[in-house]
Amino acid sequence: MKTNITTRVAQTTCFSILFLVIISFIMFSCKSSESVRNIRASRGEDVAGRGFSYSKDKPKEAMVKPLFMQQLKRATIELPFQKGVNVRGTRTVSEEVTFTNAENITESVDREGKKATNLNEVQQLSEVVVTAKSRFTPERNGRVKVDFLVRVPKELLSENFRTTLSPKLFHNDSIIPLKDVVLKGEAFLAKQKQDYAEYDNYMKSIVGNDKYDEVFFDRAGTEKDIRNRQNLYYEEYYREWSKQMEYEKWKTEKSKFDAAELAKLKGYRQRFYNEYVRKAREQVIRDMANGKDTVGLFAQYMKKFNKNAKALVLDDKNFEVSYMKMPAKFREAYEEGRSLDDIINNVLTESDSIEIAQNRYMFEAIAENEMKKERKGEVAKEMIPFPYEEGVRLDTIIDTGRDFVYLYKQDHPVTVGLKKLSLTMNGRVDAVDRSRYMMAPGDTISYFISSLSQLVDTSLIYKRTKLYRDAYNRLTAYVKFQPGQSAFGINYKDNKAQINNVLNTYRAFTEDGKFVVDSIVLRVTTALDGSYDKNYKLTEKRADAIKEYFVKSLSGEVNDANNVIKVEFGGEDWNTLVNQIQQRNDIMNKTQILALLEGAIDPDETEAKIKKDFADDYKVIRDSVYPLLNKATFEFNMHRPGMTEETALDVQERPNYEKGLKLLQDREYWKALEILSDYPDYNTALCLICMGYNAKAKEVLDGLPETGNTEYLRAILSIRSNKDNEAIDHLMRACELDPSKVYRAPLDPEIADLISKYSLQRRIEGLSTPIEDIEVADAN
Repeated sequence: MKTNITTRVAQTTCFSILFLVIISFIMFSCKSSESVRNIRASRGEDVAGRGFSYSKDKPKEAMVKPLFMQQLKRATIELPFQKGVNVRGTRTVSEEVTFTNAENITESVDREGKKATNLNEVQQLSEVVVTAKSRFTPERNGRVKVDFLVRVPKELLSENFRTTLSPKLFHNDSIIPLKDVVLKGEAFLAKQKQDYAEYDNYMKSIVGNDKYDEVFFDRAGTEKDIRNRQNLYYEEYYREWSKQMEYEKWKTEKSKFDAAELAKLKGYRQRFYNEYVRKAREQVIRDMANGKDTVGLFAQYMKKFNKNAKALVLDDKNFEVSYMKMPAKFREAYEEGRSLDDIINNVLTESDSIEIAQNRYMFEAIAENEMKKERKGEVAKEMIPFPYEEGVRLDTIIDTGRDFVYLYKQDHPVTVGLKKLSLTMNGRVDAVDRSRYMMAPGDTISYFISSLSQLVDTSLIYKRTKLYRDAYNRLTAYVKFQPGQSAFGINYKDNKAQINNVLNTYRAFTEDGKFVVDSIVLRVTTALDGSYDKNYKLTEKRADAIKEYFVKSLSGEVNDANNVIKVEFGGEDWNTLVNQIQQRNDIMNKTQILALLEGAIDPDETEAKIKKDFADDYKVIRDSVYPLLNKATFEFNMHRPGMTEETALDVQERPNYEKGLKLLQDREYWKALEILSDYPDYNTALCLICMGYNAKAKEVLDGLPETGNTEYLRAILSIRSNKDNEAIDHLMRACELDPSKVYRAPLDPEIADLISKYSLQRRIEGLSTPIEDIEVADAN
């Protein structure tokens, strides 16, 4: 049973703590006003009669006053100037080639012929910039670029200002805030740093909880109280421990004594027993010597022993410890069954330390420190009116003597059917004196989304197939015969599967009246094992055997099957032998063997020579090539019933194809590809190009005929492969085949860049057709 040895002490301590807490609260309440006065007095403040007062001086002129006085100056947003191709007054812009890297604006040339700085960096420009209100922006991989120039006149800039520009993107009915551009003067930044430094000093003056013991209480007195508490815990433990030790000692000595007495009694009992055994044996011996019956004699002696032993020897239970037989001072420990393990000592805990130290703390100083901690958020707002900006696109110190220009690069995901995005910008100016000027909203610029998906060819909704009246098909079956035999067995090896394949092919052509089979030409060949002449005759017999089987099998399906099925027999198949040897890499003497075969006069002698001179290679040929020479080739000659012309055009609407084109036009490329992948044509290649799968797109285009559309896509793929010369050739060819591509080119930035880079504008314009003369395909 676990026993807390300080129960009585704990009760007394709890009462003392409660009493001290109540007294401390009363003393703190009574002295709070006096403590505040003491704090103020320690700072040299006038405590008596002190009241609230503030400076009534009126602020000077607001620093932003010049902004109210200036005219027609505001921050604006503009489209970046880029060299492009003009088509009927519309300017197009460059597009990045890859789908992951940010778009780069290349160096341009100003009016003095000098290279301008890269617009990826913050710039200070003084030259006039041509602006526009809208542009085409290309969609690639489901995103568009909405880059723009931010221009701030120098009149809106000052060393004491912070200018915050907030662009907003309009996506249908949604407004999407973009990250701010923040421009600061040197004095404004210095003010921010000073405010943060002062607030940092304020925070450093606050004592942390882990420092209270060092600052706010009497350590020596606390340590003395702790020692007293530790001594109290030890004395309580020692009292219980010493009492238990005395009990344990008595119990051990008593156990030793009882064990010795019990051993003596057990030894006497054993000796008494052995005496009776010895007497019984002696009596048995005497009686046996005298011829007396000794049955039951030993049991009589044991009975006497048991009777006398009960009277003479004490039982073991007489030595057990009992409550009444022990000293009174040990009875409580005996009754509770207590041991040394049950003695639990009290340990000085953190709560004990707090209890001890609570009356040693300087509560006035603590109250002031807590007040500082509670007000740190409020003080931060007071001391730092201009916090450091977070989550902005640009935060920079500017030169206030020149206009500020920054290229803001941004991309945006497009949704289904999105045709246009708009952009505007708000701005404000904050001064170090906390005055503020809100700028008039900037103009709105628009981005019209152009996409390669607009190049879809709706005419491919219908599949147009050129049909030929006459057709043929050739099929090989590896029919097996017993060596040197010509009898055909359908159940021999895999003959049934080989023949069924031929029959199924025939029925596939003739079902539903697709084709009418005019003739089936059966040609049988054999391997080189055996003599050449015998093999020739053997193939003749084997061909007749196979024909006989097919005539019976097709008798109900083919009229006059005997005449429809014609046979040819070729003997040994040397052509296939040469082709197979040429394709293999495991024939060491391939060249020599091929030379023998090409120059053979006597086939049997040639085979024998190969077998003798190149035994290892001959084994490979016999085991791997010869089985391929034993074959039957079926040639089906057919015509389409009811077709009088040699060729005809079959037009069929492709299932779901129109839906796939709609998905492609709506830029849902993955969904479109799921449908279009079943039709590897121009629109499938276009979808793959829109997704950036250029290699796959090229594979599809390589299988398509040359048209204006396919050549245009090949030009784009060549550009992406850095093959500009090939791209130019494909582009010129596309414009020749389809003059409307001249007007399309400026809308696809990869093509527009190529035209600009190599000055191709005049060259392609010579291939154009007036817009009013261009025929537009009917999407329906």
